[in-house]
Amino acid sequence: MSPEQLDIIIAGSKEDFPVIVGELHQHILDAAAAVLEETQDSEKKPKVTVAVSLILDLSIAPLSWQLEAAVGVRRKVRGETHFQEREETPELPGMRNN
Repeated sequence: MSPEQLDIIIAGSKEDFPVIVGELHQHILDAAAAVLEETQDSEKKPKVTVAVSLILDLSIAPLSWQLEAAVGVRRKVRGETHFQEREETPELPGMRNN
């Protein structure tokens, strides 16, 4: 893929972004309503997420691309931080300790 091809894809995806997110309009509203109803008495409110992905198919010529979007409700739980008993961290492949 050339830099020029990527520039064309970026320009096209900017135009497609409002269209594809707009298609999720009702789903976003439904998710937001569900989140608000579910958490009226709770301080840990889930988040409504709209994830947009740019998918490039380089397996064919000419290459193709598309935007894909999904609506979800994100609930986050965080556990405790745990540490290994050894003080030294083993060296990972490709990394050097200073």
